[in-house]
Amino acid sequence: MAVLSIALGTVVFGLGLWGGIKLVDQGNEHNSLLLAGILGLFFSTFGYAAGMLFFLLPVVALGMLLLKFYQLEIMQTIVVMVIMFLLNVAVSYVVKALLTALGMATG
Repeated sequence: MAVLSIALGTVVFGLGLWGGIKLVDQGNEHNSLLLAGILGLFFSTFGYAAGMLFFLLPVVALGMLLLKFYQLEIMQTIVVMVIMFLLNVAVSYVVKALLTALGMATG
């Protein structure tokens, strides 16, 4: 189950990061799907290993990454992070609905 969780987290994080940056700054030369996927793997693995213990650390790291490496403005950074959050919420509802339909939901 851990591998499935990390794999899904990697895909959702990567697509959310890449798509969010693409929406707010289409010409960003640093934005690539491969890099977003690698960052997604790192963040989802860290998130799975640390759990809620270090919730704020990845959020701050992502914000700094968006500001410094991707060279986004503060409002663009906030918009990308909101897009990523909303994508995570949407995916969680879809996964929960699928698990419920398959009779595998656990509360």
